[in-house]
Amino acid sequence: MLKIIYTHCRPTVGQYAENQRISAVRKVYQRGVVTPMVNIEQLWAEYCAYEKSVNATLAEKLIAERNKEYQIAKRISKSLEQVTRGLNRQAVSVPPRGTAAEMKQLDMWRKYIQWEKTNPLGTEEYAYFAKRVIYAYEQALLCLGYYPDMWYEASLFQQQAAAVLAEKGDVKLAATMNTDIIQLFERAIGGLLKESQLLFFAYADYEEERMKFDNVKKIYDRLLAIETADPTLAYIQLMKFVRRTEGVQYARAIFKRARQDSRCKFHIFVASALMEYYCSKVLNFYILFNSLCLCSI
Repeated sequence: MLKIIYTHCRPTVGQYAENQRISAVRKVYQRGVVTPMVNIEQLWAEYCAYEKSVNATLAEKLIAERNKEYQIAKRISKSLEQVTRGLNRQAVSVPPRGTAAEMKQLDMWRKYIQWEKTNPLGTEEYAYFAKRVIYAYEQALLCLGYYPDMWYEASLFQQQAAAVLAEKGDVKLAATMNTDIIQLFERAIGGLLKESQLLFFAYADYEEERMKFDNVKKIYDRLLAIETADPTLAYIQLMKFVRRTEGVQYARAIFKRARQDSRCKFHIFVASALMEYYCSKVLNFYILFNSLCLCSI
């Protein structure tokens, strides 16, 4: 609506500029009236009135061309209103307390997102479908910013969408979406969820899949630099990553680093011992490290 108002009110000089403005307003209206939304009937009425005010003769033809798509959008809009009825879009993100009201809102947001994933518009344009689902996630995150699983699910969908777009040959849009995924993770761990290990690990896994190994190390280092967080699991994940990409010898260096960190718990000994046993078949290491583990309890 704001775009229509802005385009409508933009000053013009000369007939050519006026025709350009009319075409721009028409384009925005025509895109809007075939997009499911609340109060779409009002937008349709405004569009019809606009076309009649510009050219009454041409209006009938243009309105008829859009009527079928509008009727489909109108039907879907009714379903959208039912799915989103009761959603508190004005809610501010706060740490969850587990109240019934919070759980109800969370459930309603999930139902709305799932509704978008069913592709109710029946569009064959995958990029448009993906953008609608991503928009639904973005709307949810405005109210559910403290729910790491919501951020994680949003990132997973975008990764799947990027892969599909790449397979379809839309490399440019796939690359843009990969950039958006990085920005999504950065928004999460750089904002409300600075200590969410789930998101740090998901971010690291994403970069590892893209073979960005230096970025993975930086992500783990950022997590380990948080003094108030328990670094044990982070060291274990980092150790496994280094073992996969560089070998057991370098993974042992991570274990040594972890042992020197006073915040670490005994689990790092167990993880290292199991790594040595299954990857190197060194039984002595297994016995030694488990002994150290028992002494640390």
